[in-house]
Amino acid sequence: TPAKKWLWLAATLLAGAVAMGSKEHGIIAIVLIGLDHYLDREGQPTGSLPLYISLVALTLGWLFVWRGIAGGYVGGSGHAALVYLTTSERWATMFPAYLEVLRLLVWPFRLASDYSPQVIPIRQGFGWLAALGVASSSALLVLGLVTVKRAPAVAFGILVAAVSYLPTSNLLFVSGVVLGERNLYLAALAPAAGLGWLVAATQCGRYARAGVIVATATVLILGLRTVDRIPFWLDAQVVIAEEQTAHPENFHTRIVLANHLAALRDSAWALAELLVAGALLPTDPAAAVIATHHANAQGRRLLALREARRAFTLAPNDPAIIEQLARAHYELGDLDSALSVAAYGVDSVRSSANVADAYAFMLAATDAPRWRRFLIEARRDWLSGELAAATMRLDSVSLALPAEPVAEAGCADVRRTLPVVEALDPGLAARLTDPTGIGASCRTEATPN
Repeated sequence: TPAKKWLWLAATLLAGAVAMGSKEHGIIAIVLIGLDHYLDREGQPTGSLPLYISLVALTLGWLFVWRGIAGGYVGGSGHAALVYLTTSERWATMFPAYLEVLRLLVWPFRLASDYSPQVIPIRQGFGWLAALGVASSSALLVLGLVTVKRAPAVAFGILVAAVSYLPTSNLLFVSGVVLGERNLYLAALAPAAGLGWLVAATQCGRYARAGVIVATATVLILGLRTVDRIPFWLDAQVVIAEEQTAHPENFHTRIVLANHLAALRDSAWALAELLVAGALLPTDPAAAVIATHHANAQGRRLLALREARRAFTLAPNDPAIIEQLARAHYELGDLDSALSVAAYGVDSVRSSANVADAYAFMLAATDAPRWRRFLIEARRDWLSGELAAATMRLDSVSLALPAEPVAEAGCADVRRTLPVVEALDPGLAARLTDPTGIGASCRTEATPN
């Protein structure tokens, strides 16, 4: 009846909305419903066009809301181990990982809370393991397609597994995980459907009892493994300790352990774990950045500088790394290098208030004219949205300006901050660029803000 059709439509849309609100994977709901309709056309209600139109509207609406809330964080949400890889290197790393995905779906007895490198090794070249991963994944997909008519339930399970795993597969783009067991919940439909089909296929033959026994034993064994796994998640300390023992090659768990040790005030051990993490994955700067902080805190200045330089080589435009490198030079007493690094950061990462603050600090440490520091601090306040504070800084600049033309170093700071000055204090901007006054030696072209 029409009433039942509308009730069915409302229930489906509600389920889709709950799925999307629970986890981003819910966005594949429209694909799964379409796949179900295709494989079981006779069992579906007629007139599904309103359903698909409603699902498209729901999906687009969810994407709009999601983009407004989380869209700005997407750029920095990719897994650090994969962000710095080229597309070919990422594929060379992930195709062998698909073998691990298949193993987890069939025999999930060896588990890990985190599959960061080197649990999943980073590979620079396409080897035989990658080729095997491509072959096995392709074979499984082909199996799903060829069983569409003979075993539609199996085909549904396999194709659902492929569709649900695709967003976090790192095949089309970098995701936030290398491999996540929690992302295989829907993919578990593939082995479950295969096992169900096997039991159903043996019900009418002489192997019926054997099929039931195999299915029962499989469910019982996997259920026991689930119960056995529960104590692992007792608390954070248990997870950290057991994961460290089970997977000492995991660089990410060592960083987590280091943070835990730092919270317990065991900074020496924390630093040691960070150095091991950096050796396990030398292409990732995260461990080096944190190690720089701990090394400076322990007075190990040369080690801090070494780690900061290593991080800077890997990510020269990361504001946190620039700030750490500048401070590492400062702690060693190399003030000129500290000032140069901070100045590079102000020019290369123009939107970072922290880098501007570090540069202002270095100006004060090197006894630069106060008006230059006030100028950079005004830019920092501007970037932080503190317009009243920035205006007050510019008032201090006006009072501290010299009477004679400023030197080239001061002109560089004028160019860096001129858009801010023009917006907040046009009179001061005119003084700083006056070709007959203190701005006589400065070029008037401003550095883009």
